[in-house]
Amino acid sequence: MAIVVALATAQYVRSDFGKELRFLGDISYFTYLTHFPIQLVLLLATQVGLLKINYSTTGAFVMFLGLVIVISVLTYYLFEKQAQDYLRRVLSKRPAAQLISAPGRKYRTIR
Repeated sequence: MAIVVALATAQYVRSDFGKELRFLGDISYFTYLTHFPIQLVLLLATQVGLLKINYSTTGAFVMFLGLVIVISVLTYYLFEKQAQDYLRRVLSKRPAAQLISAPGRKYRTIR
């Protein structure tokens, strides 16, 4: 908790603080989504005999972590970033009133 408060305070004092770490925040969701399927694939590949991995070693952990980060980066830039950019382009062409109104309902615009 103290680390979070310290980082938030540092960013408040220096607005450019932590821009280098933003990359980790960008890929964190895909890291969460991909780590378990990668574990399953590695385990199945080991059981079938395609790989020989001693999971109790530091090297195996570093390999797994590196693989998760690489796959997270690829899926972020090849999928999520592309989808975000597309949705921003499509939604920015619509008036704001269309974005928030439900179908069939009329809303007053504020002037």
